[in-house]
Amino acid sequence: MERLRESLDMTESTRRPSIRVGNGTDPRDARDIVANSSVVISTAGPFLDYSKEIVNACLESGSHYVDITGETPFVRDMLDRGHHERAQRKGIYIVPGCGFDSVPSDIGTFAVVRKIRELTGGGETSRVRCYATLNGKLSGGTVGTFVRMHRLGLADQLSDPFLLGGSSSFVDIKEAKDFDRVEFCEDVHAWTAPFMMAPINTRVVRRTNQLFDFEYGSKFQYEERALAKNEKHAKALERLNRVSVEAREEMIKKGSLPKPGQGPDESTRAQSTFEMLFLGESVDGNTHVRGVVSGGDPGYDETAKIVSESAVMLATKCNELKKSHGVHGGVLTPAFAFRDYFIDRLRDVGLVIDIN
Repeated sequence: MERLRESLDMTESTRRPSIRVGNGTDPRDARDIVANSSVVISTAGPFLDYSKEIVNACLESGSHYVDITGETPFVRDMLDRGHHERAQRKGIYIVPGCGFDSVPSDIGTFAVVRKIRELTGGGETSRVRCYATLNGKLSGGTVGTFVRMHRLGLADQLSDPFLLGGSSSFVDIKEAKDFDRVEFCEDVHAWTAPFMMAPINTRVVRRTNQLFDFEYGSKFQYEERALAKNEKHAKALERLNRVSVEAREEMIKKGSLPKPGQGPDESTRAQSTFEMLFLGESVDGNTHVRGVVSGGDPGYDETAKIVSESAVMLATKCNELKKSHGVHGGVLTPAFAFRDYFIDRLRDVGLVIDIN
């Protein structure tokens, strides 16, 4: 940390940042860490364990907050504690999920829906389906958090497609159920399988639709699938998705899955990529839009860019965001909080966002 601080190229009019050390689970330490910060970035999970007091401190101090969580129960907990209303009253942006969980899904869907509205003169979107291709390695933190969520008895929350909201009188739980099988999909002329991050990303996208007062569509449906090379690959992805918590714990002990703190090295990350293909359809079925969000290593390199750009936007553009969008705070999703500003910034740091 000291080496990073000293490496910063500072101008004569600016000072190098201070370094604060403390236990984020302790309310007093959390307040000391957050004090005098305009924006706080939280990257240490499980967030249910390590970020509750940080969020509380932000709400007390007036600091904005972003993180890289994929823990939907953590977001649900914030909503249940009344943090959304409290942040609204104080004009604070609390924006979880500003990493690969779940920005590509959220901003890709936002861009596709916006394009459909543009082409149809304000028409609603019937559905968006996302097909994900990942080429990389998992981090130990991601694996450990999955195990932790289930050990806390949160399986029912994790499986609830409307955990973060997004339900309407026209969409029931059967229509929103996560894709859980192997299937050849004519839309992409390829085999598809369950996508391990769908139970995270789909909940965030549905909350975005709700925050927009269901402007995506009153019957809007969103689904994610993994795109497979062939049927054999699709079946392998399905089997991997069904591995039990106990089996994953055993794999961690044996070293076949990484432990918390372990992850891919620099050379592996340099060769890692992701691509999310979005296919959107208008309610009348006459308008179809294709979108792609892609980039390099998702879990580390691109996540670091995304969460950093989120924080920079809140530090430099928050008043502009509030004025242009009429959103003064709350527990928000990335697409609802940042919108077009986010697309431009992500493109500037190398992510591909192509909508046509």
